[in-house]
Order: sequence, then C-alpha cells, then structure tokens
Amino acid sequence: MTLLDDVNELLKQNIGDSARLEHIKSSIEDNKPLYDSDKNYLKELSQKLETTENTSETSDNNPYVNPKTNDEPEPKNLGVEEKLKIAEEKIDKLTHDAKNQEEIEYRKNYYKSEGTTLVLAVVLGILGINGVGHIYVGKIGKGVWILIGSLILLAIGIATVVFMVGYALIFVYILIWIWQIIDSKRICKEYNDYLRQTGKTLW
Repeated sequence: MTLLDDVNELLKQNIGDSARLEHIKSSIEDNKPLYDSDKNYLKELSQKLETTENTSETSDNNPYVNPKTNDEPEPKNLGVEEKLKIAEEKIDKLTHDAKNQEEIEYRKNYYKSEGTTLVLAVVLGILGINGVGHIYVGKIGKGVWILIGSLILLAIGIATVVFMVGYALIFVYILIWIWQIIDSKRICKEYNDYLRQTGKTLW
C-alpha cells in the first residue's frame, strides 16, 4: 500500500479528521510536500489503523489465513515513515526533472549555433559585410564597429585601387575578414560553454 492508499483507508474507516485527511490526500495527489505537522498526524493515525487491521485479522469471526507457502514470503508491509520517505523522494524527483526540463528549454532558446555564426561571418564577409557573426552571438557593439570599420576600409581600398595603397587596404580588409571569422566562432563557443555550465547567458 502507498501513502495515498493509507489516507484513503483512514477516510474509509472514518479514522481522524476527514477534512484534514482530504487536504493531505489532495497534497499527495498533486505531488506537493506535506507539512511536518501533517506527517506526524499521519503517523499517529497509522498506529490506530494498524491496531484496527490487526484486530480484524486476529478476530474469531475473521481468522487470518496465510495464502502464501513457506517458499513465498509475505511482501514487506511498509510503515508510514517509509511511505512518507518514498512520497518525498517522488516529489524531489519530479521537482528535479521539472527544473532540468526548464533548464533545457532555457538553453534551447538562448543557444547560439556555431554553424550559423560561421555562415554569417564567412558569406557576408565575402560580400563586404563583416561583424554580423559577432552581432548574432550578442556582441552587438563589437560587431557594429567591425562592420563600420571594414566597410570604410574596403571603400577607401577600392577607391584607391589604382594606387599601391589601395591594394594594401584591400589586403588588410581580407585579414580583418579572416580574423572576424575566427573571433566570432571563439566567442560563440565561449558563450555556449558558459550557458551549458551555468544555465545562464554570458551577456
């Protein structure tokens, strides 16, 4: 028998305060923790219930017949304290599972894809738009500065391509493009690692 079975039996035999037992029953069914006073109350009533059951079993009108053979031991009859412990462990497990699910959903909502970061940094960088990978990861300020700086650099480089300085500026742009790819990937990994370890966002 479970703790809920015990409460139902108490209600059935009209042992204890029915209103209080109904409240306890509702708490057990909703997997809510019981107050210490309610636990002690159940322990007291369980002794009365056991006394009633023992009296019924040893009554002349209701002789107890063991249906089990010597090779089939009686199942262990758990006491109310053990049942309370089982109920508490169940509540703890449900609470733990709910918390884990909540963390999983949180991480899913805030997780940043390294693949998306690389695509944004590589493809848009080829088109002359650097820093979008940083913006996607959440480093908006840094991404905007990379975007503005690289656009200015590329524009000047193209405008002065007839001069040697133009080629130099375009070469610097290419170096910035490569750097922002590596840096955005690093930041994305750092962000996700922190999210996995703490369940919180890095910024």
